[in-house]
Amino acid sequence: MLERKVIYDAPQEKFFEDVLKKRLADLMKSNFKELTGKEKRSLASEYLHFHVPIFPIYDSRANNSINEIVEEKINPSELIGDKEYSKFCNKVLILYNYIKAALEKNPALREIDTFLINKANKRLSVEEE
Repeated sequence: MLERKVIYDAPQEKFFEDVLKKRLADLMKSNFKELTGKEKRSLASEYLHFHVPIFPIYDSRANNSINEIVEEKINPSELIGDKEYSKFCNKVLILYNYIKAALEKNPALREIDTFLINKANKRLSVEEE
């Protein structure tokens, strides 16, 4: 089990790169797949986020939201480990840099997670009306 020794307030490109190279997300997803027979990308990201808050929380709503906001295409050679989660993390880092430049502040990863989910929830409530 991972220890919670360091709390990160903002994504750090080097940390993302190091962690993704170690394929922690891929390893966790594989472990959940062994146990359940299904890819549990969302559960793996939540588990990793709980222990090391630098991991963004992935789910289909957050992924749809980030894809609406960040239009840049991610170079497939930059994707390491679980390709879908790696692409998501790269887009979160791009969004982080957008926010940092626009507001001249470092947003916490929790703020980005919350923003993505709120955007998805607003879209759902509009669709229901």
